[in-house]
Amino acid sequence: MQRAALAGIVLLLGFATACAGPRQSDLSSQGLNRGPLLPPTPVEGWEFLATAADAGNGVWVAGQPSAADLRRFAADGGSLVVCLRTPEEMDDRARVPFDEAALVGELGMEYLHLPLGGDDYPYTPDAVEALAEALALHDGRALLHCTVAWRASHLWTAYLVRYQGMPLSDAWEWGLAINLGELPVEGLLGGRLSPRIVPVAAEPLGTDTP
Repeated sequence: MQRAALAGIVLLLGFATACAGPRQSDLSSQGLNRGPLLPPTPVEGWEFLATAADAGNGVWVAGQPSAADLRRFAADGGSLVVCLRTPEEMDDRARVPFDEAALVGELGMEYLHLPLGGDDYPYTPDAVEALAEALALHDGRALLHCTVAWRASHLWTAYLVRYQGMPLSDAWEWGLAINLGELPVEGLLGGRLSPRIVPVAAEPLGTDTP
């Protein structure tokens, strides 16, 4: 009997992931090493609506910043703001009472709108690559944000795996330290899962041969 085995990537208890090793591209020589990679530490004294953390490497991961936060961030050496909220979210003045893109530009910082969420803005490796390219072009501090740092912490975790070569288990823990959140099955099982990359063998149907 001939059996074909496919290499796959899964998380502990069968959660699938498409994470890969560090990308081999021009980015490797364009300043990805922006500073030491250190475990995230809380940022205090700001007006962020949710968790804000210094994620190391010159990057802050946070929820929606206020206009005052952005002014202070620029004054403290910020050079890049990456927003993951959708256009519908950012155009809703009940949610965001100012034009973030315009303000960031007025403050002399670069603005990257990289919406994630919903059918129109799926989570794909392209988002991770876009973040890596932006970070490679900016030596100053960068702010990566969404609404409550959930999407941002997931993107940061993926970036650590794909572009910094960090093991998924370590990157996952760093993401949890920001606002990666709890998987529903963790609540149902009464404990936290630890992701692990393991090989899986899969047999295509109808491969039995003499």
